[in-house]
Amino acid sequence: MNKIKSIFIANRGEIAVRIIKTARVMGIRAVTAYTLNDKKSLHIQMADKVVCLDINILNDTFLSPERMVAVAKEENCDAIHPGYGFLSEDYRFAELCKKYGLIFIGPTPDVLKTMGIKTEAKKLVELARVPVLSGLERETEELIKYAKDLNYPLTVKAVAGGGGKGLRKVLKADELKKEVNQASREALNYFGDGRVYIEPFLENTRHIEVQLLGDQYGNLIH
Repeated sequence: MNKIKSIFIANRGEIAVRIIKTARVMGIRAVTAYTLNDKKSLHIQMADKVVCLDINILNDTFLSPERMVAVAKEENCDAIHPGYGFLSEDYRFAELCKKYGLIFIGPTPDVLKTMGIKTEAKKLVELARVPVLSGLERETEELIKYAKDLNYPLTVKAVAGGGGKGLRKVLKADELKKEVNQASREALNYFGDGRVYIEPFLENTRHIEVQLLGDQYGNLIH
């Protein structure tokens, strides 16, 4: 792999700040962007170069693969770091980076395509005999119709989301339509994909997570 000399950070706020700090230690030029709402953010002061995106609409800025790639190319960056959230799990973004000769600092498009879509990831781990919760995925109106007869509480989750966005707890059937619609709108706003699915809500549970980091050479740490 060619040495990375300049990266474009397709994110903002604290996420961008952490990436800028690491890039500085590694001697890599960090380019970042901001909308008018972000003009007082710390990442603007820290980056080597900042680009104003003019408007505050996420779908035309940090959720637009084409806009992010265009800025990276205009600033002669070698790579794009997506951070987390926004486009970080969008396989189409990773494919677009590859198409335009940019290194995508993250998983391959194939991995993102499989694991970024939560319902597809569940199917994959089921093949590995990992126990998963039963779920229900339908178009919004059908989802509301079928879920009325399920046991409550339920959880509404974004199909293409993560980080708590597009996530709702539903205590009873008459709350379902409102929570499904809110989760769908939030998922569309943050991830560009408004699809949601439903799972049982588990009470008194613990979240246990293991971080895995691998590279293209077969090295893996956790």
